[in-house]
Amino acid sequence: MIRSVIVRRSARIDLVNATLSMSRRVSSEAGLLWNLRIEKMIQELSRDAGTWPEADEAVKFGIDLRCRLFGRRRQKYRILYTIEGELVIVHRIRHTSQDYLSRDEL
Repeated sequence: MIRSVIVRRSARIDLVNATLSMSRRVSSEAGLLWNLRIEKMIQELSRDAGTWPEADEAVKFGIDLRCRLFGRRRQKYRILYTIEGELVIVHRIRHTSQDYLSRDEL
């Protein structure tokens, strides 16, 4: 099943902040490449969203919040999303070193 992917404003802000951070720490080229790769992975959720596991916060929130990991080693991020019928809604993009989401961050 092919679904439409919607990236919420909060996730867009997360992407911009992570891209800027990567650009400052490594290089602007690395930041751009990182952004292109994660954007591609987000769009791939249109085909494989149902295959990724529940996020740790799912039980606490009482929703089917799922998590797709992106990156390697110390640069690993969690793409947090829900599936609502034919839609995949990306709520947040979080570095794995960040605390779990609170309800008001979702």
